Amino acid sequence: MSVSISPGSNASTSRSNKVDDMTDPGFDDNWSIVEHQDKGIGIIISSGPIECFLKQISYNGVPPADFELLKQFAQFTYHCSDTIRKGVRIAIGTLRWADDETSLGKEAQRIASRSLSFFKEVAAHEKASGPGARDLPGTLKNMTLRYMVAEMDNFSYQVQNYGDSMTVYRSQHRLRYQRATSIHSQEQKELASMVKRKLGMVSKIHWIACAPPDTPMTTPSISYPKVTEWCDDALKRIRHSLVRHAEIMLVSFPPIRTLLNFCDFFGAIVSARAHDQRISGNKRAREADDPQSEEGSGPSAPFEAPQAPSPQEQSRTKLYELELRRYRIDFEDNVEELEESNEDAVRNLSSIIDFWILESGNLTRNDLDRSLTCLVTLCSYLKLVEEAAFFGELLAIVYREDLERTPSLQNKIILANALGALSILLGADDRKLEAVRAAEDGIRILSPLLDSNSDQVLAPMAALKVMYAKSLSELTDYYDERFILWGRKAYRVAQEAIDLYLRLVKEDPANPDLMNSLAQAFFVKASAGAHLVKILLSHQGFRKFACIPPLSESSLPACENCELKDTDDKAAHDRIRNLNVETIKLYVAASELSIVIYRQLVQDIPGLYTPLLAEVLLLRAELLDTYTPKSVEAFYEATYIYEELSVTFPNRFDLEVSQAYTCLAKRQRWEHDLPGTVSSYEKVVPCLLRNLEESYLKYSPDEIDKRRSAADVLCVLSSLHVQLERYEDGLAASMSVSEVDNEDRVYRRSNPVGRLGVQGWCKWMLGNSAEEALDDLEAGAKLALQDWENEKNYGMGINPDWKRMRENPLVLAWCGAVQCAEGNDPSALENGETAVQMVREWAGKADVRFLGRHQLEPYHRILPHLLVLLAATMFCAGVNRKASELLEETFKLIKEEEGKVDGSTLKTALLLKARMLEEIKENGKGGNVEEAARIRAEAETVPSKGFLHRLGCSLRGGF
Repeated sequence: MSVSISPGSNASTSRSNKVDDMTDPGFDDNWSIVEHQDKGIGIIISSGPIECFLKQISYNGVPPADFELLKQFAQFTYHCSDTIRKGVRIAIGTLRWADDETSLGKEAQRIASRSLSFFKEVAAHEKASGPGARDLPGTLKNMTLRYMVAEMDNFSYQVQNYGDSMTVYRSQHRLRYQRATSIHSQEQKELASMVKRKLGMVSKIHWIACAPPDTPMTTPSISYPKVTEWCDDALKRIRHSLVRHAEIMLVSFPPIRTLLNFCDFFGAIVSARAHDQRISGNKRAREADDPQSEEGSGPSAPFEAPQAPSPQEQSRTKLYELELRRYRIDFEDNVEELEESNEDAVRNLSSIIDFWILESGNLTRNDLDRSLTCLVTLCSYLKLVEEAAFFGELLAIVYREDLERTPSLQNKIILANALGALSILLGADDRKLEAVRAAEDGIRILSPLLDSNSDQVLAPMAALKVMYAKSLSELTDYYDERFILWGRKAYRVAQEAIDLYLRLVKEDPANPDLMNSLAQAFFVKASAGAHLVKILLSHQGFRKFACIPPLSESSLPACENCELKDTDDKAAHDRIRNLNVETIKLYVAASELSIVIYRQLVQDIPGLYTPLLAEVLLLRAELLDTYTPKSVEAFYEATYIYEELSVTFPNRFDLEVSQAYTCLAKRQRWEHDLPGTVSSYEKVVPCLLRNLEESYLKYSPDEIDKRRSAADVLCVLSSLHVQLERYEDGLAASMSVSEVDNEDRVYRRSNPVGRLGVQGWCKWMLGNSAEEALDDLEAGAKLALQDWENEKNYGMGINPDWKRMRENPLVLAWCGAVQCAEGNDPSALENGETAVQMVREWAGKADVRFLGRHQLEPYHRILPHLLVLLAATMFCAGVNRKASELLEETFKLIKEEEGKVDGSTLKTALLLKARMLEEIKENGKGGNVEEAARIRAEAETVPSKGFLHRLGCSLRGGF
């Protein structure tokens, strides 16, 4: 297989002055993230106790001695690991919450003080060692610090809970807290001692005094008792998951992209070992042929018959066989093979755990490598991300210690590849900064070897750069000039990886593994660009720069009218103005090159590469969606692939299907394809509901978010049914909301305004009594008015709440319409006018209009519907002139929106205008019957029934 791709094929407009060239003069790409931190443009995830924070806490119960210690620590705030900063903040909290009048409180303060002193020592060591020593995964120090901080966090919570408790509770639970405090104190001492010994921060005499008998100074990290304990805990968690969640694991679809990336890194480790063995074998052969060498002289050894393998050796053989096939994805294109492959993964993982426990303390070096590699791969296959990250870091620690003992070329290549695999695992475990540092460290190790050993280093370096770019672009979703600089660097690093892969593909164009890696590099490049676009557009919603219109074909000229508060504001302002369609087309071009390669790969192995193709197709559609309606076709292509995958592997791609159809539905709704929008959302709902059934933790925050997302989609779907006059479907969808958004499952019930509004209006339109409809509508209207009052007092917040902006005006307008039919004109007018006022105010805000355009949220299109309802109410109340003006405004808005209004509203507006022309007398004369007849004829061409027959002007006597 061969795909022709030119290194310079970024986009047809790559030399145009309209396009951002993605370069940042003055920003050195060779510096690591922590080196840039020293220059003031690095990234700190957990803020440290800076001067202003120290001033605040000095009056909140921190003892003077500890406060002095904190002031000394302040000089290391920006020169230490992020974990240490987090630990210091937790220690400060413990000091503040501990009651120094109790023995337990005093002990807690002593423990926190000891932790602060330890953190200060380690921070000073890191500062002296240089930035490369900070936040470095794959080291015992990093792993131990993380466990220390996790234990401190748990202990701090207990201290706070004890301090806030009543005297009776304290006396009842004093022994339990004393035990917990004693255990925590001892564990913290052990962990601190481990770190100090590993960093060489203790003398040899101190080592001999503290270490167990016969403990060598070079004890491998894997042999430390605490590390063994952590391994046992991880294995217990895995076994628990295999039992509790076996059913979900057996039907899940494995993370193919992750497993293929493991192929790159673990395959390179195997190749490095094989290369070294070939060299050693050739050397031994030469020595054997040399009569002068000692090995080459003397009689040959007698032949011995092989002995039967022992049970332990049989286990090792099985482990080795498993290691050789660890990257294989054992299914092709049917669900039976997938389930069989999943069963094998569960069974093999159980076997590895049994082998580890059986051989505990007796694992040979090769057994250790194979066991850890299998644990990493199988845990990743079964999506046990936390455990996979733990064993991946342990594997990197083992290889790092090998390199420290024997700094050979082979060990350097092995460690670099292990760090690449670790970067994948840390990113999946949401440890973004550590994922960046792992990839950086791997690149640092291989960079000096690239020219001299390109045959062994080129492919791993390219794979590391892909992981580096991916982890950089995923660091954060928030705007900060530093984050933008790193996101732009991610784009450049991805291009560097592409250039390296193109060199490899040129030598071996038929290699599918290389082509997959190249396709992924293009995908990561496009993803980095898409992430930048997302951050910039989201930040515009936060900063609300008034001079920035929707995206144009070219960058906007410099702006001199905006008053900017600081340099960060100016940087954000200029970057958003520079964002243009031509630049986004660069990202689209990268995604299309990835698609070209994946299409070729799918022809050979569809079961393996089709999910990856669908992922890139969806990314391309999302990029196109930022500036062109043609994204509908791109979304259709992505959804078609996912539908095919769902047929082959039922229910395995529900999340991807729901994401693709949700994006498609938003674009269809913006383009006013209401039937298509409903069809798309109807594909989403079953996927979301099945996803709820498969959740691991029924009361987790993730579960709550899933339920609210499903409820929101059902609310949107129910309102779309109303627009299409499918009132029975709308009522059914709204009733489903309460089933999904169940108070027993959700700690805080979502706002039910949308559900109540649709339920009440659908009941009314289906002929139910006004009393039944108003039970729901008035309850929803009350909540909507409370929201409106809160917004007047406290503002809208950072970003508009589109759900609230759609649902609150509608429930008020519908409530007013039913109240009017019952003869309650004052309440009807008040609710109808408030609904219209809400939308007018929101539509008048430039930032809301900007976000509405870029998030494809046509909230403003409900205004004609509200105006028609209010006009009908005013007509009933005798305010005829105002009613006529509202109708004229309605038709004007419909014209401005190019007819993008639902047929039900349009027909009702036409029929109401005809009715008013017929019945309103002017200058003592009758109505304009001829004009009314013409408008009625026009209304008949609209293929909708309308809702005039359920309004007060049709139901009340005298109309």
